[in-house]
Amino acid sequence: MYETDINFHSRSLPKIKTSRRILIGPDTAIGIPKSLVNSHISIPEIPITRNIQTLKSFHHPSESFGENKKTFVDELIQRFSAGENAEFIDIATKVQRIKPLILFWEIKRTEGFIPEARVGATMVVVNGNIYLFGGQAGDRLNDIKMLDYKTYHWESVNPSTISNKIQEFPEPRVGHTAVSYKNSFIVYGGGGAFNQTLHLRGCFPLVHVFDTINLQWQTFKPLGRPPDARRNHGAVIIGNTMIIYGGIDSNSRVLSDLCGLNLEAMQWFVTKIDKGSVKPGPRHSFSFTSAYHPGVFRQSSNDIFSLPNVYDDIFTRKTSGIYLFGGMNHHGVIFNDLYMLQPKRKSIRDDESILKWVKLEPSGKAPLPRYNHSSALCGGWLYIIGGRNDTASFETIGNEVSDIAAYNIASCRWETLLVKGLKPGPRWGASAVSMGAKILCFGGMSLGGFCQTSLFSLETDQSNAQELVKLWEEEENHRKAKEEITLKLIQKGKLQYAAKAMLTKIGLKALNEI
Repeated sequence: MYETDINFHSRSLPKIKTSRRILIGPDTAIGIPKSLVNSHISIPEIPITRNIQTLKSFHHPSESFGENKKTFVDELIQRFSAGENAEFIDIATKVQRIKPLILFWEIKRTEGFIPEARVGATMVVVNGNIYLFGGQAGDRLNDIKMLDYKTYHWESVNPSTISNKIQEFPEPRVGHTAVSYKNSFIVYGGGGAFNQTLHLRGCFPLVHVFDTINLQWQTFKPLGRPPDARRNHGAVIIGNTMIIYGGIDSNSRVLSDLCGLNLEAMQWFVTKIDKGSVKPGPRHSFSFTSAYHPGVFRQSSNDIFSLPNVYDDIFTRKTSGIYLFGGMNHHGVIFNDLYMLQPKRKSIRDDESILKWVKLEPSGKAPLPRYNHSSALCGGWLYIIGGRNDTASFETIGNEVSDIAAYNIASCRWETLLVKGLKPGPRWGASAVSMGAKILCFGGMSLGGFCQTSLFSLETDQSNAQELVKLWEEEENHRKAKEEITLKLIQKGKLQYAAKAMLTKIGLKALNEI
């Protein structure tokens, strides 16, 4: 907090000193009531930092005595109110301090057939197990690994053979999408081999379905007009509908079309867009995330236009939808904007099913522009992890982005975060999935090569995260104390005790007794 005194002096009258003591924070806006500003009073210039801006307007106090008129304090209260995550330091000025969202990273110890390091793979949850498919390591991959979430044991999944029938395995690929549907996961698109002559990367047009019960692949060429084959696109599932958007085609064109696939009928359809939509435009390598009440996700018999009306305080009719963040367009521009895609509410005259794009304008500090990042929905927050930015250096190491962002769906706000623990290094092309209040993150790539095969876990539950942070800080303080003790022992030439100090909880008191 900062304190400042504003002194006003009269020019023609005897000097009068009026002092107003205002408590301000780094983001507090300052305004002066009109009653204090007239031709007889001069106001000394006050240095304003880049984080302090002048409020555009206030009601004049003399205008606030009538019925339903706002006072100067009322104006401040309204302007600085920020919901249940805000703390107020001074009742008169209502200066807000947003409580940070506490997050904690840790590395989970895994066993079994640990996947090799890779980039551009997909992770999906089917019946409580996590399936990793494809991606690129030294070469493109089409293997399946399954993680038992209870034991953190990796298994290699070998599709079963069917007598007198040859399974059509998906070709090795990178930049594809995968969504969970009933007991299966559906793979679409992705890039294949790079043509050195044409300098193009071919893309795959077919739909592949892996049954996790029978361990069998099926390949489909759905009915209807198929979309252009693509990679680095976005895909989500709502009910029995898979929605895809954007990406890069086999001719390296960046796409902006929106298509749907009815998984029950296995048929493509072209979605109609409301004329009033603000569209994201052509882009690739963005995040595309479904955000609905859990009760909606449990329904697999309805299409996107006939979803059950299940809402709560977070997932309302207004906030439920598909969220698109970031990405890169055909001009190489990298974004940090946020869009939402929703079915348009039908009126009596409507005989069509229409989707509508809405560009959101969240409050709070927006994340750094990025592409090829990861995202996951956890509780009422949309989390953005890592990514790449080829033009900026802020919060990046090289071109990789190392931070994490959280969007509060209910309040349309980018949260202030406090992140502790063993954080994953900067990376792009990592795979992420949410399990309860945790987000699991695997793989990715940095300028130094493929990232390690560690499985990172992000705790988002506030009670658990606070406890983990407390334990972490205690261990950090203990580690620093041991290092200090060891250094002092070395300086005193007592090397045998220095070695002991690094292995035991020897304290400063013990050091003084040596």
